[in-house]
Amino acid sequence: MEKTFQLDQHEVQYSLTLEQELQESLARVATLMLELEAAKTNLQMSQERNRSFVRIIVMHRGIDQVQAARIQRGNLVCSLPDVLPEPTPQRVNGAETSTVGWHHTV
Repeated sequence: MEKTFQLDQHEVQYSLTLEQELQESLARVATLMLELEAAKTNLQMSQERNRSFVRIIVMHRGIDQVQAARIQRGNLVCSLPDVLPEPTPQRVNGAETSTVGWHHTV
Protein backbone atom coordinates (compact mmCIF):
# COMPACT_ATOMS: atom_id res chain seq x y z
CA MET A 1 0.00 0.00 0.00
CA GLU A 2 1.23 3.46 -0.84
CA LYS A 3 0.12 6.57 0.99
CA THR A 4 0.80 10.22 0.14
CA PHE A 5 1.58 12.87 2.76
CA GLN A 6 1.51 16.60 2.18
CA LEU A 7 4.80 18.44 2.79
CA ASP A 8 4.75 21.75 4.62
CA GLN A 9 6.14 24.89 2.95
CA HIS A 10 9.56 24.56 4.60
CA GLU A 11 9.90 20.90 3.49
CA VAL A 12 8.83 21.75 -0.07
CA GLN A 13 11.39 24.55 -0.27
CA TYR A 14 14.16 22.30 1.08
CA SER A 15 13.15 19.51 -1.31
CA LEU A 16 13.33 21.92 -4.27
CA THR A 17 16.79 23.09 -3.14
CA LEU A 18 18.01 19.49 -2.92
CA GLU A 19 16.56 18.67 -6.35
CA GLN A 20 18.26 21.70 -7.87
CA GLU A 21 21.57 20.69 -6.20
CA LEU A 22 21.21 17.20 -7.64
CA GLN A 23 20.50 18.51 -11.14
CA GLU A 24 23.48 20.88 -11.00
CA SER A 25 25.73 18.05 -9.81
CA LEU A 26 24.55 15.77 -12.59
CA ALA A 27 25.12 18.51 -15.16
CA ARG A 28 28.63 19.10 -13.81
CA VAL A 29 29.41 15.37 -13.98
CA ALA A 30 28.20 15.26 -17.58
CA THR A 31 30.38 18.28 -18.43
CA LEU A 32 33.42 16.72 -16.76
CA MET A 33 32.86 13.45 -18.64
CA LEU A 34 32.81 15.35 -21.94
CA GLU A 35 35.95 17.26 -20.96
CA LEU A 36 37.66 13.99 -19.99
CA GLU A 37 36.81 12.41 -23.35
CA ALA A 38 38.12 15.49 -25.17
CA ALA A 39 41.33 15.39 -23.08
CA LYS A 40 41.81 11.67 -23.87
CA THR A 41 41.35 12.37 -27.57
CA ASN A 42 43.86 15.23 -27.43
CA LEU A 43 46.34 13.01 -25.59
CA GLN A 44 46.00 10.24 -28.16
CA MET A 45 46.51 12.71 -31.01
CA SER A 46 49.59 14.18 -29.32
CA GLN A 47 51.04 10.72 -28.73
CA GLU A 48 50.47 9.77 -32.37
CA ARG A 49 52.09 13.00 -33.60
CA ASN A 50 55.07 12.28 -31.36
CA ARG A 51 55.36 8.68 -32.63
CA SER A 52 55.13 9.89 -36.24
CA PHE A 53 57.83 12.51 -35.63
CA VAL A 54 60.15 9.90 -34.10
CA ARG A 55 59.50 7.50 -37.01
CA ILE A 56 60.36 10.24 -39.52
CA ILE A 57 63.57 11.10 -37.68
CA VAL A 58 64.58 7.43 -37.51
CA MET A 59 63.84 6.98 -41.21
CA HIS A 60 65.84 10.10 -42.18
CA ARG A 61 68.79 8.78 -40.19
CA GLY A 62 68.73 5.62 -42.30
CA ILE A 63 68.11 3.32 -39.34
CA ASP A 64 66.48 0.16 -40.69
CA GLN A 65 65.70 -1.81 -37.54
CA VAL A 66 64.58 -0.14 -34.33
CA GLN A 67 63.07 -1.87 -31.33
CA ALA A 68 62.15 1.40 -29.61
CA ALA A 69 62.93 5.09 -30.09
CA ARG A 70 62.23 8.28 -28.20
CA ILE A 71 63.28 11.92 -27.99
CA GLN A 72 65.06 12.68 -24.72
CA ARG A 73 66.77 15.96 -23.84
CA GLY A 74 67.24 16.93 -27.46
CA ASN A 75 68.57 13.54 -28.53
CA LEU A 76 67.13 10.62 -30.46
CA VAL A 77 67.52 7.55 -28.25
CA CYS A 78 67.07 4.23 -30.09
CA SER A 79 67.08 0.65 -28.91
CA LEU A 80 68.59 -1.33 -31.74
CA PRO A 81 68.56 -5.11 -32.11
CA ASP A 82 71.69 -6.82 -30.87
CA VAL A 83 74.05 -7.72 -33.69
CA LEU A 84 75.31 -11.28 -33.32
CA PRO A 85 79.05 -11.62 -33.82
CA GLU A 86 80.27 -13.63 -36.78
CA PRO A 87 80.87 -17.26 -35.81
CA THR A 88 84.54 -17.96 -35.20
CA PRO A 89 85.99 -21.30 -36.28
CA GLN A 90 87.31 -23.61 -33.60
CA ARG A 91 90.37 -25.67 -34.40
CA VAL A 92 91.52 -28.94 -32.92
CA ASN A 93 95.06 -29.97 -33.88
CA GLY A 94 95.02 -27.39 -36.66
CA ALA A 95 91.84 -28.70 -38.33
CA GLU A 96 88.59 -26.76 -38.33
CA THR A 97 85.91 -28.82 -36.55
CA SER A 98 83.03 -26.45 -35.92
CA THR A 99 82.13 -22.83 -35.44
CA VAL A 100 80.64 -21.24 -32.38
CA GLY A 101 76.88 -21.45 -32.71
CA TRP A 102 77.09 -23.65 -35.81
CA HIS A 103 77.56 -27.40 -35.84
CA HIS A 104 78.71 -29.18 -38.95
CA THR A 105 80.92 -32.13 -39.76
CA VAL A 106 84.28 -31.90 -41.41
